[in-house]
Amino acid sequence: MKRSLSLVAGLAAAVLCFAAAAAPALQSPSAAGPNIEGTVLKESTLPTVASEVAIESQLQQLGANAPRLQPADIDAVIVGKTFTTLPSGKVMVCELTLRNGFTVRGESAVVSVANFRQDVGERISYENARDKVWELEGYLLQERTAAVV
Repeated sequence: MKRSLSLVAGLAAAVLCFAAAAAPALQSPSAAGPNIEGTVLKESTLPTVASEVAIESQLQQLGANAPRLQPADIDAVIVGKTFTTLPSGKVMVCELTLRNGFTVRGESAVVSVANFRQDVGERISYENARDKVWELEGYLLQERTAAVV
């Protein structure tokens, strides 16, 4: 049982690393241009990260059926998201609110405000915040499965 839990923990770590590495560093500029107003956007709709779905599909094909987190589990604990562009116009912060009221933040930044694109900043900061949720939920799953051993 301990060996299978180690495998699950290793796969969860691989999911986290792969998801972080899969975020492209650059994307074509948005037609909307920079947003340097420090605007707070509420309830933006961002889908589950595509790389998470691909990894889950691979795990299912491999027959990995030990306890593990799935993208839907992460989606289920996120109940709110807020995006804030900081006054410098170079940093986007995403705050995710979890169902128990705890919050996590992810950010993205550019060196030059001329390169800032709101859509890219939202995507990257969201993915960075979501990675933190994977870690927290992974810890909780490990606690639950360790109690069973």
